Amino acid sequence: MVEGRREAASSGAISGPHFPSTTGYAGGHPPHACGAGRMAAPLMQVDFYHLTARPIEAVLPRIAERVLETGGRLLVVSADEAQRDRIDAALWTYEPESFLPHGKADGGGEANQPVLIAGTATPANGAANIALADGEWRDEALAFARAFHFFDDASIVAARAAWRGLAAREGVEPRYWKQDERGRWSRVA
Repeated sequence: MVEGRREAASSGAISGPHFPSTTGYAGGHPPHACGAGRMAAPLMQVDFYHLTARPIEAVLPRIAERVLETGGRLLVVSADEAQRDRIDAALWTYEPESFLPHGKADGGGEANQPVLIAGTATPANGAANIALADGEWRDEALAFARAFHFFDDASIVAARAAWRGLAAREGVEPRYWKQDERGRWSRVA
């Protein structure tokens, strides 16, 4: 175990397969060596989530919650207004005893929203994390520290093309997660 990760784990920082610790390293990411005494910029992480058992409205609230727990902000993007409305409702109601603070773009106060739901990849809330909820990859997501790209069987061909394109890019680390029958995630690649 890398020393910084050990310190982060013992400090109670949130970590795990979906959320590496955000403490213990400058910028929340481990350094990557690139020569004598020089350090490269951290990799941009793109997590591909293949929705096979549960819809985005059931999955996204937990991802948003984990981003907020690490002190981050999240921009949720969907070109589909009806889907944005369903996500908005899910963030209000996914836990009976709580809700996730969030707002919709063009609703006012976007800069104050820890989770902002929008039709475009413009981080009006200053988010470093982006969730592409409608299955459509957008290269604008590469400007963020981390991207969550959700897709279902209807958009799998486009997701595969995005994966191939990102795997060939320097500085981008794509990861592929798939749901089992019970809705649990496992990293496949």
